[in-house]
Amino acid sequence: MHHIHRAGLLASVLASLLPTHAAFAVGSEDQVGTLTRVEGQVRLLSDPSTSVQGAGPHARFEGQYYTVVNAHVGDRFKNGNVITTSMAARARLVYDNGDLYTVGPATEFKIKWTEASAAASSPSVDIRYGTLRGVVSKGGPRTHLTIRTKTATMGVRGTEFFVADQGATHQTSLAVLRGAVQMKSDGAAKPVEVKSGQTASFHPAVETPAAAAASQAPPKIEVATTTKEELGTIRSLTTVKAAIADAVVADDKKAETVAKAEALEHKAVETALADLKTHAPELAAQVEKSAPADPGELEDSTVDHLIEKAPPAPPERKPFGLQLDDSSDVYKKYFK
Repeated sequence: MHHIHRAGLLASVLASLLPTHAAFAVGSEDQVGTLTRVEGQVRLLSDPSTSVQGAGPHARFEGQYYTVVNAHVGDRFKNGNVITTSMAARARLVYDNGDLYTVGPATEFKIKWTEASAAASSPSVDIRYGTLRGVVSKGGPRTHLTIRTKTATMGVRGTEFFVADQGATHQTSLAVLRGAVQMKSDGAAKPVEVKSGQTASFHPAVETPAAAAASQAPPKIEVATTTKEELGTIRSLTTVKAAIADAVVADDKKAETVAKAEALEHKAVETALADLKTHAPELAAQVEKSAPADPGELEDSTVDHLIEKAPPAPPERKPFGLQLDDSSDVYKKYFK
Protein backbone atom coordinates (compact mmCIF):
# COMPACT_ATOMS: atom_id res chain seq x y z
CA MET A 1 0.00 0.00 0.00
CA HIS A 2 2.85 2.38 0.85
CA HIS A 3 4.48 1.71 -2.54
CA ILE A 4 1.24 2.46 -4.40
CA HIS A 5 0.83 5.73 -2.50
CA ARG A 6 4.39 6.87 -3.33
CA ALA A 7 4.00 5.92 -7.00
CA GLY A 8 0.76 7.88 -7.24
CA LEU A 9 2.32 10.88 -5.53
CA LEU A 10 5.30 10.78 -7.90
CA ALA A 11 3.03 10.63 -10.95
CA SER A 12 1.01 13.56 -9.61
CA VAL A 13 4.16 15.61 -9.00
CA LEU A 14 5.48 14.85 -12.49
CA ALA A 15 2.22 15.99 -14.07
CA SER A 16 1.92 19.20 -12.07
CA LEU A 17 5.54 20.27 -11.57
CA LEU A 18 7.34 19.55 -14.83
CA PRO A 19 6.37 21.20 -18.14
CA THR A 20 6.36 19.21 -21.35
CA HIS A 21 8.89 20.07 -24.05
CA ALA A 22 6.15 21.06 -26.49
CA ALA A 23 4.76 23.63 -24.07
CA PHE A 24 8.15 24.91 -23.03
CA ALA A 25 8.62 28.66 -22.78
CA VAL A 26 11.80 30.15 -21.38
CA GLY A 27 11.37 32.49 -18.42
CA SER A 28 13.08 33.44 -15.18
CA GLU A 29 11.49 30.55 -13.26
CA ASP A 30 13.00 28.11 -15.76
CA GLN A 31 16.44 29.22 -14.55
CA VAL A 32 15.73 28.22 -10.94
CA GLY A 33 17.16 24.83 -9.99
CA THR A 34 16.41 22.46 -7.12
CA LEU A 35 18.85 20.47 -5.01
CA THR A 36 17.84 16.81 -5.33
CA ARG A 37 20.81 15.24 -3.49
CA VAL A 38 23.11 16.62 -0.82
CA GLU A 39 26.10 14.69 0.51
CA GLY A 40 28.25 16.23 3.25
CA GLN A 41 28.33 19.91 4.11
CA VAL A 42 26.86 22.03 1.33
CA ARG A 43 26.19 25.72 1.94
CA LEU A 44 23.79 28.00 0.10
CA LEU A 45 24.56 31.74 -0.03
CA SER A 46 21.58 33.96 -0.85
CA ASP A 47 20.17 37.49 -0.57
CA PRO A 48 23.29 39.46 -1.56
CA SER A 49 23.50 42.99 -0.14
CA THR A 50 26.10 45.75 0.17
CA SER A 51 25.71 45.57 3.97
CA VAL A 52 24.91 42.88 6.53
CA GLN A 53 21.17 42.22 6.60
CA GLY A 54 19.22 40.05 9.04
CA ALA A 55 20.44 37.19 11.19
CA GLY A 56 23.72 35.49 10.32
CA PRO A 57 25.89 33.80 9.61
CA HIS A 58 27.08 35.85 6.65
CA ALA A 59 29.83 35.57 4.06
CA ARG A 60 31.42 38.45 2.19
CA PHE A 61 31.95 37.58 -1.46
CA GLU A 62 32.86 39.89 -4.37
CA GLY A 63 32.06 42.99 -2.30
CA GLN A 64 28.65 41.82 -1.12
CA TYR A 65 27.31 40.11 2.00
CA TYR A 66 25.34 36.88 1.69
CA THR A 67 23.18 35.01 4.16
CA VAL A 68 24.64 31.53 4.65
CA VAL A 69 22.58 28.42 5.40
CA ASN A 70 23.26 24.70 5.24
CA ALA A 71 21.67 23.42 2.04
CA HIS A 72 19.13 20.60 2.00
CA VAL A 73 17.28 18.54 -0.58
CA GLY A 74 14.42 20.60 -1.99
CA ASP A 75 16.16 23.97 -1.64
CA ARG A 76 15.65 26.17 -4.70
CA PHE A 77 18.71 27.81 -6.22
CA LYS A 78 17.84 31.31 -7.45
CA ASN A 79 19.43 34.14 -9.40
CA GLY A 80 22.68 35.31 -7.84
CA ASN A 81 22.87 32.46 -5.32
CA VAL A 82 26.19 30.79 -4.52
CA ILE A 83 26.81 27.15 -3.61
CA THR A 84 29.87 25.91 -1.75
CA THR A 85 30.81 22.33 -0.92
CA SER A 86 33.28 21.17 1.71
CA MET A 87 36.16 18.77 1.07
CA ALA A 88 34.00 15.66 1.41
CA ALA A 89 30.75 17.05 -0.02
CA ARG A 90 28.88 16.66 -3.28
CA ALA A 91 25.50 17.79 -4.56
CA ARG A 92 23.13 17.46 -7.49
CA LEU A 93 21.14 20.41 -8.85
CA VAL A 94 18.28 19.65 -11.29
CA TYR A 95 16.13 22.03 -13.33
CA ASP A 96 12.48 21.53 -14.21
CA ASN A 97 13.34 20.60 -17.81
CA GLY A 98 15.86 17.94 -16.67
CA ASP A 99 19.12 19.86 -17.11
CA LEU A 100 21.43 19.08 -14.21
CA TYR A 101 24.70 20.00 -12.52
CA THR A 102 26.65 17.61 -10.34
CA VAL A 103 28.85 19.55 -7.94
CA GLY A 104 32.16 18.07 -6.80
CA PRO A 105 33.95 18.49 -3.46
CA ALA A 106 35.72 21.73 -2.45
CA THR A 107 33.75 23.74 -5.00
CA GLU A 108 32.24 27.21 -5.08
CA PHE A 109 30.22 28.74 -7.89
CA LYS A 110 27.52 31.31 -8.59
CA ILE A 111 24.56 30.99 -10.94
CA LYS A 112 23.03 34.09 -12.48
CA TRP A 113 21.01 35.27 -15.44
CA THR A 114 19.61 38.49 -16.86
CA GLU A 115 15.98 39.22 -16.05
CA ALA A 116 15.37 41.79 -18.80
CA SER A 117 14.36 39.39 -21.57
CA ALA A 118 12.85 35.95 -21.07
CA ALA A 119 13.74 35.05 -24.66
CA ALA A 120 17.42 35.80 -24.05
CA SER A 121 18.03 35.25 -20.36
CA SER A 122 21.81 34.75 -20.76
CA PRO A 123 22.35 32.15 -18.02
CA SER A 124 25.87 31.83 -16.65
CA VAL A 125 27.86 29.89 -14.07
CA ASP A 126 30.87 31.54 -12.45
CA ILE A 127 33.19 28.94 -10.93
CA ARG A 128 35.57 30.30 -8.30
CA TYR A 129 37.25 26.94 -7.75
CA GLY A 130 36.46 23.21 -7.81
CA THR A 131 34.59 20.96 -10.22
CA LEU A 132 31.23 20.94 -11.97
CA ARG A 133 29.69 18.37 -14.32
CA GLY A 134 26.63 19.26 -16.35
CA VAL A 135 24.06 17.93 -18.80
CA VAL A 136 22.42 20.76 -20.74
CA SER A 137 19.71 20.08 -23.31
CA LYS A 138 19.99 21.73 -26.70
CA GLY A 139 17.17 24.20 -27.25
CA GLY A 140 16.29 24.42 -23.55
CA PRO A 141 16.54 27.31 -21.06
CA ARG A 142 20.34 26.95 -20.80
CA THR A 143 20.99 26.57 -24.51
CA HIS A 144 23.15 29.73 -24.37
CA LEU A 145 24.90 28.87 -21.13
CA THR A 146 28.22 30.57 -20.39
CA ILE A 147 30.63 29.11 -17.84
CA ARG A 148 33.40 31.33 -16.50
CA THR A 149 36.46 30.67 -14.39
CA LYS A 150 39.16 33.15 -13.39
CA THR A 151 41.02 32.55 -16.64
CA ALA A 152 38.63 31.12 -19.25
CA THR A 153 35.12 31.34 -20.69
CA MET A 154 33.15 28.42 -22.13
CA GLY A 155 30.04 28.47 -24.31
CA VAL A 156 27.74 25.45 -23.88
CA ARG A 157 25.06 24.82 -26.49
CA GLY A 158 23.66 21.47 -25.41
CA THR A 159 26.02 18.75 -24.25
CA GLU A 160 27.55 16.92 -21.28
CA PHE A 161 30.71 18.49 -19.88
CA PHE A 162 33.03 18.64 -16.88
CA VAL A 163 34.91 21.76 -15.75
CA ALA A 164 37.70 21.85 -13.17
CA ASP A 165 39.26 25.03 -11.82
CA GLN A 166 42.45 24.74 -9.79
CA GLY A 167 41.92 27.17 -6.94
CA ALA A 168 45.58 27.92 -6.25
CA THR A 169 46.82 28.35 -9.84
CA HIS A 170 43.49 28.99 -11.62
CA GLN A 171 44.31 26.38 -14.22
CA THR A 172 41.06 25.61 -16.08
CA SER A 173 40.34 22.20 -17.58
CA LEU A 174 37.33 21.27 -19.69
CA ALA A 175 36.37 17.71 -20.64
CA VAL A 176 33.54 17.26 -23.15
CA LEU A 177 31.71 13.96 -22.77
CA ARG A 178 29.12 14.59 -25.48
CA GLY A 179 28.67 17.30 -28.08
CA ALA A 180 31.06 20.25 -28.28
CA VAL A 181 31.93 23.34 -26.20
CA GLN A 182 33.65 26.55 -27.23
CA MET A 183 36.46 27.56 -24.86
CA LYS A 184 38.27 30.89 -24.87
CA SER A 185 41.15 31.84 -22.60
CA ASP A 186 41.74 35.36 -21.33
CA GLY A 187 43.79 37.28 -23.86
CA ALA A 188 42.96 34.99 -26.80
CA ALA A 189 41.32 36.41 -29.91
CA LYS A 190 39.27 33.33 -30.82
CA PRO A 191 37.74 30.39 -28.97
CA VAL A 192 38.78 26.78 -29.42
CA GLU A 193 36.18 24.09 -30.11
CA VAL A 194 36.49 21.14 -27.75
CA LYS A 195 34.72 18.01 -29.00
CA SER A 196 33.40 14.84 -27.41
CA GLY A 197 36.24 12.75 -26.00
CA GLN A 198 38.60 15.72 -25.71
CA THR A 199 39.99 17.65 -22.74
CA ALA A 200 41.23 21.23 -23.00
CA SER A 201 43.48 22.81 -20.39
CA PHE A 202 44.57 26.37 -19.93
CA HIS A 203 47.57 27.11 -17.70
CA PRO A 204 47.88 30.85 -16.95
CA ALA A 205 51.43 32.04 -17.35
CA VAL A 206 53.35 32.60 -14.14
CA GLU A 207 55.97 35.12 -15.19
CA THR A 208 58.03 37.97 -13.82
CA PRO A 209 56.89 41.45 -14.98
CA ALA A 210 59.90 41.66 -17.29
CA ALA A 211 59.16 38.28 -18.88
CA ALA A 212 55.48 39.16 -19.27
CA ALA A 213 56.37 42.43 -20.98
CA ALA A 214 58.68 40.65 -23.41
CA SER A 215 56.11 38.00 -24.30
CA GLN A 216 53.83 38.84 -27.22
CA ALA A 217 51.70 35.69 -27.32
CA PRO A 218 49.35 34.66 -24.48
CA PRO A 219 49.39 31.05 -23.25
CA LYS A 220 47.43 28.71 -25.49
CA ILE A 221 44.67 26.26 -24.68
CA GLU A 222 46.01 22.73 -24.95
CA VAL A 223 43.57 20.16 -26.40
CA ALA A 224 44.14 16.40 -26.18
CA THR A 225 42.19 13.16 -26.08
CA THR A 226 40.71 12.59 -22.63
CA THR A 227 42.61 9.80 -20.88
CA LYS A 228 41.34 6.85 -18.86
CA GLU A 229 42.75 8.42 -15.71
CA GLU A 230 40.96 11.72 -16.34
CA LEU A 231 37.67 9.93 -16.94
CA GLY A 232 38.19 8.03 -13.70
CA THR A 233 38.76 11.32 -11.90
CA ILE A 234 35.55 12.75 -13.36
CA ARG A 235 33.62 9.74 -12.14
CA SER A 236 35.04 9.83 -8.62
CA LEU A 237 34.52 13.58 -8.18
CA THR A 238 30.92 13.58 -9.45
CA THR A 239 29.46 10.42 -7.92
CA VAL A 240 26.81 11.39 -5.36
CA LYS A 241 26.08 8.44 -3.08
CA ALA A 242 23.51 10.12 -0.83
CA ALA A 243 20.01 8.66 -1.27
CA ILE A 244 17.05 10.99 -1.77
CA ALA A 245 15.01 9.00 0.75
CA ASP A 246 17.60 9.83 3.42
CA ALA A 247 17.28 13.58 2.87
CA VAL A 248 17.34 15.71 6.01
CA VAL A 249 14.20 17.85 5.80
CA ALA A 250 11.29 18.71 8.08
CA ASP A 251 9.28 15.56 8.88
CA ASP A 252 5.97 17.13 7.89
CA LYS A 253 7.41 18.05 4.48
CA LYS A 254 9.52 14.98 3.80
CA ALA A 255 7.12 12.94 1.66
CA GLU A 256 6.42 15.92 -0.61
CA THR A 257 10.09 16.99 -0.79
CA VAL A 258 11.31 13.49 -1.58
CA ALA A 259 8.62 13.00 -4.23
CA LYS A 260 9.54 16.29 -5.94
CA ALA A 261 13.24 15.40 -5.92
CA GLU A 262 12.48 11.97 -7.40
CA ALA A 263 10.28 13.58 -10.05
CA LEU A 264 13.04 15.98 -11.03
CA GLU A 265 15.59 13.19 -11.30
CA HIS A 266 13.15 11.20 -13.41
CA LYS A 267 13.00 14.21 -15.75
CA ALA A 268 16.81 14.44 -15.70
CA VAL A 269 16.99 10.80 -16.85
CA GLU A 270 14.64 11.59 -19.74
CA THR A 271 16.73 14.61 -20.74
CA ALA A 272 20.01 12.69 -20.58
CA LEU A 273 18.56 9.78 -22.59
CA ALA A 274 17.32 12.17 -25.28
CA ASP A 275 20.81 13.67 -25.47
CA LEU A 276 22.36 10.20 -25.63
CA LYS A 277 20.07 9.24 -28.51
CA THR A 278 21.40 12.21 -30.47
CA HIS A 279 25.11 11.71 -29.77
CA ALA A 280 25.44 8.00 -28.92
CA PRO A 281 22.35 6.06 -30.07
CA GLU A 282 23.86 2.61 -29.47
CA LEU A 283 24.74 3.51 -25.88
CA ALA A 284 21.29 5.05 -25.39
CA ALA A 285 19.58 1.82 -26.51
CA GLN A 286 21.79 -0.20 -24.16
CA VAL A 287 21.18 2.08 -21.17
CA GLU A 288 17.44 2.41 -21.79
CA LYS A 289 16.96 -1.35 -21.32
CA SER A 290 17.95 -1.05 -17.66
CA ALA A 291 15.28 1.65 -17.07
CA PRO A 292 17.54 3.86 -14.89
CA ALA A 293 15.84 5.98 -12.23
CA ASP A 294 19.01 7.80 -11.15
CA PRO A 295 20.73 10.21 -13.59
CA GLY A 296 23.99 9.17 -11.95
CA GLU A 297 23.61 5.78 -13.65
CA LEU A 298 23.63 7.50 -17.03
CA GLU A 299 26.65 9.57 -16.04
CA ASP A 300 28.51 6.37 -15.12
CA SER A 301 27.47 4.69 -18.38
CA THR A 302 28.78 7.64 -20.38
CA VAL A 303 32.15 7.52 -18.61
CA ASP A 304 32.42 3.72 -18.91
CA HIS A 305 31.69 3.97 -22.65
CA LEU A 306 34.43 6.58 -23.14
CA ILE A 307 36.94 4.71 -20.98
CA GLU A 308 36.79 1.70 -23.30
CA LYS A 309 38.32 3.75 -26.12
CA ALA A 310 40.36 6.28 -24.15
CA PRO A 311 44.18 6.08 -24.06
CA PRO A 312 46.17 5.85 -20.82
CA ALA A 313 47.74 9.07 -19.61
CA PRO A 314 51.39 9.68 -20.51
CA PRO A 315 53.71 9.86 -17.48
CA GLU A 316 53.98 13.65 -17.55
CA ARG A 317 50.23 14.28 -17.67
CA LYS A 318 48.19 14.50 -14.47
CA PRO A 319 44.37 14.41 -14.47
CA PHE A 320 43.37 18.09 -14.62
CA GLY A 321 46.12 19.03 -12.17
CA LEU A 322 43.40 19.16 -9.54
CA GLN A 323 44.65 19.18 -5.95
CA LEU A 324 41.82 19.38 -3.43
CA ASP A 325 44.15 20.53 -0.65
CA ASP A 326 44.90 23.67 -2.66
CA SER A 327 41.18 24.27 -3.23
CA SER A 328 40.64 23.91 0.49
CA ASP A 329 43.01 26.82 1.11
CA VAL A 330 40.95 28.99 -1.21
CA TYR A 331 37.77 27.83 0.52
CA LYS A 332 39.12 29.00 3.89
CA LYS A 333 40.16 32.32 2.39
CA TYR A 334 36.70 33.26 1.17
CA PHE A 335 34.48 31.57 3.76
CA LYS A 336 35.76 31.71 7.33
